[in-house]
Amino acid sequence: MEGTSRSPKLYELILNLKRLALSHDLTLHVIHVSGERMKAQGTDGLSRGSNSGGVMGGKDMLSYIPLHLSPHDREPLVGRFVEDLLDGMEFVTLSPEGWYTTALEGGNCIWMVPPAAGDVVYELVDKARLRHPTSMHVILIPRLLTGMWRRLMTRRTDCYMKIDWPEVWPMSTHFEPLLIFITLPFNLTRSHGRRRDKLLAQFRGVLSQGRLREVSFPQKRDLLRQFLQLARQVRPM
Repeated sequence: MEGTSRSPKLYELILNLKRLALSHDLTLHVIHVSGERMKAQGTDGLSRGSNSGGVMGGKDMLSYIPLHLSPHDREPLVGRFVEDLLDGMEFVTLSPEGWYTTALEGGNCIWMVPPAAGDVVYELVDKARLRHPTSMHVILIPRLLTGMWRRLMTRRTDCYMKIDWPEVWPMSTHFEPLLIFITLPFNLTRSHGRRRDKLLAQFRGVLSQGRLREVSFPQKRDLLRQFLQLARQVRPM
């Protein structure tokens, strides 16, 4: 039957979860995770009779659900990468408290966002852009719990890219990639709009043509840095 599972056990599991949510007024979120995360956590091994991997070996289940951790909390390499990338561009890294204060005061901002806060941050980025449209924002968030925020975050920013480079975000330990969303300076003048659109088209062309996959890590960083520097040049006065 369309919309249900043909597996009686899987169907019964989903039905019981739905009953539990209704009876206890719960909201359950189904989260897509990497197959590699399932292997590390032990779920994948259970289906093959392995009872010693991941949580079956005694590891904490919550260590495999880092929804509350920012990119910087999970990987120190991210902080160094962002410092090198934005050096000299007058960016400030926001604390969670700064999302509600510093971001609304103007200036270029770096947001290190835990996946569980993604649906809050895209609204705060909106407010910051409305107050100070000439500011730039760089939002970094791991690709988890994306059903809560990815579509709206994409609409509220100008472009985004996936980071799965071992020099910044080793996939062997983080499983899902890091996403970087970027907002550019904006005003309503036609000349500024043309320059801004041209810059975005060039950057998206680099991403779609796969050039970043073909070059070394320093070249990837420099291409992204060049894009951000050009974005500052088209900043309206």
